Amino acid sequence: MDIPSFGRCLKRFFPKNNKFDDYEVEHVFSSIGHKIMLLNARRITQKETVSQMILLAIEDITEKMRLQGNCGTNARRGEGTVGGGGGNSGQ
Repeated sequence: MDIPSFGRCLKRFFPKNNKFDDYEVEHVFSSIGHKIMLLNARRITQKETVSQMILLAIEDITEKMRLQGNCGTNARRGEGTVGGGGGNSGQ
């Protein structure tokens, strides 16, 4: 599965930041159709091995947006918060 807007999000935010919150992505899947997803991610570093991982949470908000009458609009796209370590957020 290749979702271009998700890839751009990771390339844009993760080189500089340790997290991002509420990043909205829309994609049309061949098997399940149009979906709106809300992404939250955190960079996790294992101290013992110094290896890094990304913890990614994806919430399907398609139905919620449809009920609010916003399905198909880009009103919130890319308006999530991005932050570095220590709980600070902002670009």
